[in-house]
Amino acid sequence: MFINTHPGPYYIHCRLGTDRTGTTSAVMAALCGASWEDICADYQRTNLMGIREFRDYRLLQYSFGRILGKPVSEAENLSKELGNYFIANTSLSRKDIDSLLVNLK
Repeated sequence: MFINTHPGPYYIHCRLGTDRTGTTSAVMAALCGASWEDICADYQRTNLMGIREFRDYRLLQYSFGRILGKPVSEAENLSKELGNYFIANTSLSRKDIDSLLVNLK
């Protein structure tokens, strides 16, 4: 994982900063323990950029629901459940997730 092998700061980008970038940033914020409300509010700030394309947190909610296999509102511990998803469905280990959290904080 790039973040675990390179010192920050980190630059994540895509065309508008909402789809890939917004989702990636939201997942990292959730892993670090940010609340769903704070994550949504941050995602909505993209609409203030004047890019004439509106993004709604419901797109993010859909993505998280697909990852979790259930609505975000049903997640008891969003950080833990996302971490468990990545451990079970990718090549990441608990050590990788823990290292990521140290590097992001």
